[in-house]
Amino acid sequence: MFFRRDVVLDFDENLGVGALYGSCEDADFLYRIINSGAVGIYTPAIEVWHPEPDFSNISLSKVENYAAGFGYFIMKDMDVIKCFLFILLVFKKTVQLLMNMFTNNFQSGYFKAFFSGLIKGIKGHE
Repeated sequence: MFFRRDVVLDFDENLGVGALYGSCEDADFLYRIINSGAVGIYTPAIEVWHPEPDFSNISLSKVENYAAGFGYFIMKDMDVIKCFLFILLVFKKTVQLLMNMFTNNFQSGYFKAFFSGLIKGIKGHE
């Protein structure tokens, strides 16, 4: 991400690696910049790669921490777009939970960790 100095906002220190809510610092940062009216340029020539997570062997504390970050981000200055994102994610995870009964792609405890983290993040912003 590249921004002019007059556009840059501070990161929310509650979000991100090592913080209480371990994800969505980038989404929060971009969302606030976009809502500030700043103009940006998107180029698909610049790519960021993250390894595909192995849900059958992922750390449950990582799952909970990431979900908590998402819940906190969604509740922070809630609007229609964030509400829609929340509904989509809960729907996706519910479908995955139901499908996991047949496929066992997710390790035992994954969904409990995810939803407890999501609730933690939501409650953290009350």
